[in-house]
Amino acid sequence: MKMDPRRILRFLLALAILASSLGAAPARALGERPFVRFEAADGALRLADARLVVDKDDYPGVRRAASTLSEDIGRVTGRRPATGDAAPGQDLILVGTLGKSALIDRLAREGRIDAGAVRGKWEGYLVQAVRDPMPGVARALVIAGADKRGTIFGVYTLS
Repeated sequence: MKMDPRRILRFLLALAILASSLGAAPARALGERPFVRFEAADGALRLADARLVVDKDDYPGVRRAASTLSEDIGRVTGRRPATGDAAPGQDLILVGTLGKSALIDRLAREGRIDAGAVRGKWEGYLVQAVRDPMPGVARALVIAGADKRGTIFGVYTLS
């Protein structure tokens, strides 16, 4: 018996609505630890106050996903993060693809991010906090992908 894809989609949508109406907890991928909080915490990087940095040589899709991330942060917090080059004295959200982003590649070479965990893995990404990622910058949230789609998946995981 062949199932109609529209019927399956309607069923899944109805199931999602039912789950949300029952007060179900938000879903996360198995084994994924939460890394975003909505209350203040000492030493935490505030996304709305950070500068969003994406290498101009990275893929257009990665730059587009980063722009969407900026919009999403603005929708949630009421303030979009500044974008552009890294600025001393400001926390950063660094987004980039291994081999396409000079900042991400430098952090990987220096062992500041665990690039080995994703390098060569199809659609792999990491989201990692880094202290003192560069002179004058106290902390950064790094989203690095092994390939274009990995970086985009990492960005949308935060979104």
